[in-house]
Amino acid sequence: MPKILTPEQRETSRLRRRQRETERQRCARAADPDRYRLVAKASRDRHRPELRARKKQRWAHDPEYRRKQQARRARWLQHLRQEVFLAYGGPICRCCGEEHEELLCLDHIEGGGNAHRREIGQASLPQWLKAHGFPPGFRVLCFNCNNVWAQRGYCPHEVELDDVVERMVI
Repeated sequence: MPKILTPEQRETSRLRRRQRETERQRCARAADPDRYRLVAKASRDRHRPELRARKKQRWAHDPEYRRKQQARRARWLQHLRQEVFLAYGGPICRCCGEEHEELLCLDHIEGGGNAHRREIGQASLPQWLKAHGFPPGFRVLCFNCNNVWAQRGYCPHEVELDDVVERMVI
């Protein structure tokens, strides 16, 4: 006849089983870390669809959760943006010296931004740059300078600087 346990005994038994399992996992990780990593990834992949469905349900029906996740993503994107600006010389426009981060953007030095965006697909440019080790060919410009470069191929700030330098030389 099975032994009848009180709720406290059941909880204690469950915790002991969990602790033994954790010890087994530690031993498996130490014995063969590569195999452990593959098994863990397979487990995550197996449960990923149901986790995604649960998150989707929560997003649809829990406005507080949605607000927190949006705020979390905004903080993460801001941090990523700052990291990318620092990788390309800091948060300052290379043309006019604008320092307000809200007014700065990334520019493809040789042009071709639209084609590049189509090539990388859904990923944002800062995410792509970080994933590829901040490759050369990009710079930080303010939106005004970036727009003038796209429309005319030069920036008035650079023309003004060239005029000042010419006057100083003459």
